[in-house]
Amino acid sequence: MSPKRLHQKVAAGRPRKTGPLALLVKLGLFVLVISFGVSVLFSRVERDSTTLCRLDNRFLRETAILLDETDGYSRGQAASIARYLENTLANSLVDEKFTFYSLGPSVNSFFQDFYACNPGSEQDQSDLSPEQRIQYRDWGADFLARLVVYVDALIDRSAADNSPIMQMIQYVANQNPYTNDETEKRLILVSNLIHNTAEFSHYRDTSNFGAVSGDQNLSRLLAPLSDVDVEILFVQRPQLLAIQNRSHIESFWRPYVNASGGRIVSVERINLE
Repeated sequence: MSPKRLHQKVAAGRPRKTGPLALLVKLGLFVLVISFGVSVLFSRVERDSTTLCRLDNRFLRETAILLDETDGYSRGQAASIARYLENTLANSLVDEKFTFYSLGPSVNSFFQDFYACNPGSEQDQSDLSPEQRIQYRDWGADFLARLVVYVDALIDRSAADNSPIMQMIQYVANQNPYTNDETEKRLILVSNLIHNTAEFSHYRDTSNFGAVSGDQNLSRLLAPLSDVDVEILFVQRPQLLAIQNRSHIESFWRPYVNASGGRIVSVERINLE
């Protein structure tokens, strides 16, 4: 065998040396695969199987919905309230927590009804079971259906003798301490806004908050609403129109919310239909 052919045979049997560039490419691919695996592992969000809320209690926004059940609504008003809430849920943030309260005339009977969270689209989750995908997809519709039960129960209901609206707001704010400064905070209040208790009543007392803000009974009813955006669904009653005017919001409820540290960002009038 000639020396040339012998050299070619020996060379063919040797493993090829990997150049520096090839090593860098392999190392880069290895690091990329590891990084992707780690990111998937640590980005997976653990959620409660019922409420779909994060188990680490991290929310982009916390929204409390307060339904004042001390007065009834017409069927058309109930439908308007349901549409507003449906739109609110449809436009909610991923990882927004909704807590619902339906509060009546007795302060001693106040309690939280239920809560749930927007988990995001099921299409963005790769490890869900078919049942979980349905749950993720329908969370808003399911939550709305539970809300509507409470709203419809108030259709044509007679007004209660007692309507402690400021206590309601105070109770909800205390139940939702809104302690995380990075979390957006919102309160949606559905009410006719006629406060009526033995200590203070819009039926007999002034609707000028500035004139009574120094009253001790009212001062203790301020709520911890620091940096909370308040949306009001102002339910109109024909027999209350003399009180339920623009001044009622601007002279009483806006100063009350401001004094509590919050701000009214919208007022939606729910007219009698």
